[in-house]
Amino acid sequence: MRTCNNFALVVMALATVFANAACANQPMPTMTAPSAVINVVGTLTVAPSSILVGNSVAVSWTSDSAVRVDACNMQCTTIATSGTSVNHTPAIRGQWKYQLYNVVATPDMTVWVAESTVQVQ
Repeated sequence: MRTCNNFALVVMALATVFANAACANQPMPTMTAPSAVINVVGTLTVAPSSILVGNSVAVSWTSDSAVRVDACNMQCTTIATSGTSVNHTPAIRGQWKYQLYNVVATPDMTVWVAESTVQVQ
């Protein structure tokens, strides 16, 4: 009787192993992420390229989508989120970077498009 019980346990264990192996070989369903086209076309113009502290810089841009324009010296500050131009007056000497971003999704998904620098004396 004990031999029959052991035989039954071995048969059940082998059946479980084969069943698990058969499930492991099943193809898994594939999932694909949705795709999106992100427009990163735009231009940024900053003039003049060198100024005295306290004078204004004319910043203009073109873009086919919503934008954000940042002025950066030690830190970056957003100076525009709409329109096509803005005047900015740097208050600190040094190199200022003006950066144009396309806004892909609000509030914080942006794609860098262009950058221009101005030297402030």
